[in-house]
Amino acid sequence: MKIYGLDPRLVTGQQSRSANTTGVDFHDLLRAQLEKVASPDPAPAAPATGPLSVTPAGVRVEGLTLTEASLNTLEAFSVALANPAIKAEALQPFIGNLEEETAALLAVRNQLSAPDPLAGLLDRVAALTYLETAKYHRGDYAA
Repeated sequence: MKIYGLDPRLVTGQQSRSANTTGVDFHDLLRAQLEKVASPDPAPAAPATGPLSVTPAGVRVEGLTLTEASLNTLEAFSVALANPAIKAEALQPFIGNLEEETAALLAVRNQLSAPDPLAGLLDRVAALTYLETAKYHRGDYAA
């Protein structure tokens, strides 16, 4: 089968350039953008901030001690949950300890500034202890 009437530019791989109707050349736009990237504007100055608040060492030690105690209580609670011989009522002492530790963690957390890394740690541990107590009160651990 023969095909007649082919555009010779298509056969040889040449393509016609479409006429530029906007008056803006793509190559000029690209070159202008590349020049902007090559010579960036100077970075804006960082906003001035006041001195960082220093957390007293006693508060930090108390926060870390409470965090460690809470994690130890959570670990003991986990071991108790893994033991099928322990009834849900026997978990109440763990829950009482976790509730007290959650309140203490939040009290220390309120003494810290927002960007303090210890504040984030206390938030996460307090959330975990609260979650476990809420699950117990909801009845998730009742057999």
